[in-house]
Amino acid sequence: MFLPAASHRWQTLLKRLPTHSRPFPAAYKFVNGYKNSQQSICATSMRRTFIVMRHAKSDWGQAGLADHDRPLNQRGRRASKAMAHVLAEHDFIVDVILASTAVRVQETVQRLQRTWSPHAEVLSQRELYLASPDEMARSIHALHDSWARVLLVGHNPGIAALATWLSGQQLEMPTAAVAVFEAQAETWQNTLQADTWKLKAYWKPRDFE
Repeated sequence: MFLPAASHRWQTLLKRLPTHSRPFPAAYKFVNGYKNSQQSICATSMRRTFIVMRHAKSDWGQAGLADHDRPLNQRGRRASKAMAHVLAEHDFIVDVILASTAVRVQETVQRLQRTWSPHAEVLSQRELYLASPDEMARSIHALHDSWARVLLVGHNPGIAALATWLSGQQLEMPTAAVAVFEAQAETWQNTLQADTWKLKAYWKPRDFE
C-alpha cells in the first residue's frame, strides 16, 4: 500500500475507491519524440517541483448530472483564477499538468492556463478521476524526466491523502487548495517516496479572500 502511515480515516476512504489497471495512454509513452520507458538522454539530477491541487468548487445545482460531468460554480471559477495568480507570482508555473478528465478538473486547468504563459502541456487521464494515491503515483512515475515541474489536479480523498503522505503532516485539501513540494532527483520513476519531498508552500483560496 502506498500510504502505510496514513490515518485510519484515509485508509477507510481509499478502500472505497475503484482500482484501475489499464495501461497508460500513448502520451505517457512517447513525449516530444522520446520513448519514456527507454529514455534516450542520460538522467541528470535536478530540482524537481511537484504540485498537487484539488479541483475548484463545483456546481451541484443541475439535477441528474453525473458526478464526472459537474462544472465549476462561480466561486470555483474565481478561486481557480486566484490560485493561478498565486502560483505565477511565486514562480511555480509548471511544464506539464496531469489532470482527471472530470469536467470540474478540466475547467480548473483551463483557468490556470489562461493566466500562465507559456502554457503547460496537459495530459488528461480517465484513471485520475477519483484516483487513489497509488494510481496517481503510477501516472507521475511514467512522466518523461525532461519535465522538471509537474502539477497534478485531482480529487479528494486521494489528493489530500497524497499531500499528507508527502508532507509528513495532516494536510486538508479544500477545493482549489495547493501544496507545492520540491526534491532533488534524477528521474520521476519511483520518486514519490516518503522523506523525498519537502513541502515548500501550502495555500487555500480563503487565505487570499
